[in-house]
Amino acid sequence: MTGITPDQARANADLAGRTTGEFIQDFDLSIDANSRKGERRIVVSLPRGLAREGQAEAVMTHYQDRGYMVEQLSVTGQAWHLQIGW
Repeated sequence: MTGITPDQARANADLAGRTTGEFIQDFDLSIDANSRKGERRIVVSLPRGLAREGQAEAVMTHYQDRGYMVEQLSVTGQAWHLQIGW
């Protein structure tokens, strides 16, 4: 029986990921949906398997520049957690 090797699995994981723009697009959709329900904030996560170092800061800066209130809630081994408020 043949299967994926550990080296192939690591290479796949290294190629996985999302751009900062993709995260922002998803968060914008969530902001729109939640604001229509009367909410004033969302809590989002950038999973470590999909996000890279620096992306959480880039997302925070992007929203702050647009006038949102942004707070980093926590950083864990699994994700960066942000609160975006309006």
